[in-house]
Amino acid sequence: MLTVRLPVPTDAEVREALPELADGAWLAVREGDGRSPATTAWVAYGEPAPTVRRDHLGEDAPRSKRNSFRISEKHGSRAHADRAKGVPPVFTVRSADDPLGSWCVVRPDPAAPQGAGAYSVTDAQGNVLGRLTRGRSPLKVRRAWTIELPETGETVTGYRGTLTAWSIFVLLFPLWVLVNLVFMVIHLLEGEWDSLLDWDWGIPRRTKWRARSLDPFTPVLLERRGSRYRRNASRLDARVAYAQMVLDSHY
Repeated sequence: MLTVRLPVPTDAEVREALPELADGAWLAVREGDGRSPATTAWVAYGEPAPTVRRDHLGEDAPRSKRNSFRISEKHGSRAHADRAKGVPPVFTVRSADDPLGSWCVVRPDPAAPQGAGAYSVTDAQGNVLGRLTRGRSPLKVRRAWTIELPETGETVTGYRGTLTAWSIFVLLFPLWVLVNLVFMVIHLLEGEWDSLLDWDWGIPRRTKWRARSLDPFTPVLLERRGSRYRRNASRLDARVAYAQMVLDSHY
């Protein structure tokens, strides 16, 4: 299992790794076994950029042509605006080895009803690598994401939070409300209006994606622990895994 993180890259990282891409990147994908994971991919919000500019991010470019804000902020602002409007996300994953090419693109699944929370992951040629669907557990309590792999016919589902974690959360719910109210007041005093409705802090997040059966030894293809993920490199395509991570952590 490989450990994966999805940090927001700094301007310096983007300028060094993606000098030809005018819009830079929204997220970096860092993966590895040790303490110094390597950047394996970049995530850009929206459809693949149709053009490439070579004078936009270079250090020798005129200062007036450089971005005066964090390069990732443009993507983050678009993602936040779409979430607020209920618009399903579209984003492009670019390999660190070939950042100018589209490693895969994630879009709403055209075969699913509108608003179904279903997405398709396609490669540069338009071939479907996987389908990701947002739903609920059988008891409708926990959020769930299902990964369908057309090539193998395999389907795996991950339910957010373990039953033990949710039981503890319910017992401590009054304290959770109090802590979130304190954070809301702090954000209000600091003028961070966008954070006032963010009540996601402290909710159980641990998730394991696997085929749902009575067999306790069913292999785990993907796992979330806090802000980190672990993927089974031999059983799950990296592109599908990265797409699921972005949707799970941001939608």
